[in-house]
Amino acid sequence: MPQIRERLNSSSLGTLAMSCGAILDDGARSSSQGNRRGGTEEKRAEERTKLREKVAEMAAEAGFSLDEVVSKRGKDRRRGKAAVKYRNPEDRSQTWTGRGRKPNWLIAELEAGRSIDEFAV
Repeated sequence: MPQIRERLNSSSLGTLAMSCGAILDDGARSSSQGNRRGGTEEKRAEERTKLREKVAEMAAEAGFSLDEVVSKRGKDRRRGKAAVKYRNPEDRSQTWTGRGRKPNWLIAELEAGRSIDEFAV
């Protein structure tokens, strides 16, 4: 990924984004006009396929996949709820998934010389 970004300067990325946006806007306009003119679902599906191919081709020319260009970043990065990996034997309600900062109860136990493996679920 860093090689791709080095290869492309920011103006070419901006042009790609603007071009993709223009294509998507044109596609939306033509689709909405098709509805007013009595366009069918098959025609809209065909237009959507052609539009997706155009955008994919432009992204490939710039060294990206279609998903990298069009994806919703926040939504794609979200993780599900993590499973508990460590539990405090003295208070079973205190758990830690292994993500983020270690809880105080675990830090205290580790400083007392215990191994983290002792708390694994």
